[in-house]
Amino acid sequence: MEQFNPCLRNFVAMGKTYEKALSSVTFAAKGYFDALVRMGELASESHGSKDLGEL
Repeated sequence: MEQFNPCLRNFVAMGKTYEKALSSVTFAAKGYFDALVRMGELASESHGSKDLGEL
C-alpha cells in the first residue's frame, strides 16, 4: 500500500469507510423492518383488529 500515491491510498480508505457505514445502515434498516413486522403482528392479534374483521 505504501507504493501507491497518497490520493489512491485516500480513495481506498474512503472505500473502506463507506463499506462500514453501509453495513451499519443495513443493520439498522433490518432492525427497523423487523420491528415494523412485529408491530404489525401484534396489531393483527389485537381486539380492535378482530372487531374490524367481523364487519
